[in-house]
Amino acid sequence: MKRTGFLIISALLMLLSACSTETIITKTVTITPPTVTVTVTQTPTSTPIPTTSVPPATGGEAPDDIMVTPFGPTYRANFHQEGVENPWLPIETIEVVLGDDVDAAHVWYRDYIETKAGETRNNIFRIITPDWDIQSLNLYASDIPTGIEIAERERWHGPRTIAPVLIISISQDVEIGQYNFEIKLEIDGKDYGSVPCIIKIIE
Repeated sequence: MKRTGFLIISALLMLLSACSTETIITKTVTITPPTVTVTVTQTPTSTPIPTTSVPPATGGEAPDDIMVTPFGPTYRANFHQEGVENPWLPIETIEVVLGDDVDAAHVWYRDYIETKAGETRNNIFRIITPDWDIQSLNLYASDIPTGIEIAERERWHGPRTIAPVLIISISQDVEIGQYNFEIKLEIDGKDYGSVPCIIKIIE
């Protein structure tokens, strides 16, 4: 009887000991912060194109000399008179349409010019609108290379047409190569965007 009681008490003690034992599980959780990507957009610096009254010095006749006609300025190479021989090839221009269908502006200009260092070139920007007259026009230059200067010498007005003449002066120190920049147009207070220009300096 005593032996049986001892066994019962021992079993009860073992059961209580097992019930009082707690198992603690430790779990390590690693929290990774989200990755934040910041995109920085650099906007080209636009500088207002100044005006000048000084005519360019070309050292003689040049194919892109400005000739005044009743229909606005044109290049000497594109100017023809009866009985007068024109020795130059015509200067080519391209047409770019800026704006939407309602108030689109058609821009004709020289997008590519080859010249030598130390020379001055002319670029006529002929801007035509479908059915309204331009009241104000502001021109800006973006990313102008060092050694190249741009100024507006004159501006012709006609029905639905405005034609500023830009003088591009190349420093004697500009190295041979290709230089890109943009001309931005603001018409009647509205930003019409930019058109690309290339100046290639040759020997």
